[in-house]
Amino acid sequence: MFVRPDAMEWVKGSDLVGKYMLDGEPKFPTAFCTTCGSAMPCLSSTGRYWVVPAGSIDGDPGIAPQRSIFWASRAKWFLPTSELPKHDELP
Repeated sequence: MFVRPDAMEWVKGSDLVGKYMLDGEPKFPTAFCTTCGSAMPCLSSTGRYWVVPAGSIDGDPGIAPQRSIFWASRAKWFLPTSELPKHDELP
């Protein structure tokens, strides 16, 4: 998810976030929890938006997905989850 800086607020734990910048890809740094390794939100290198891994959000963010990006370069075996059977428990 991409979030405007004025819409993002760290509540606690920002001191536990590590950051990794891949050479040649300065727009998308990777942030992670230095305790458990989970993906964490990270401010873009331009400061124009936060990159927020959806799995790091507790609760309903109040917005649904609006688009899929980099669709043309997805893995050939990838199926959108909307096309897969749904199970409430283990099948």
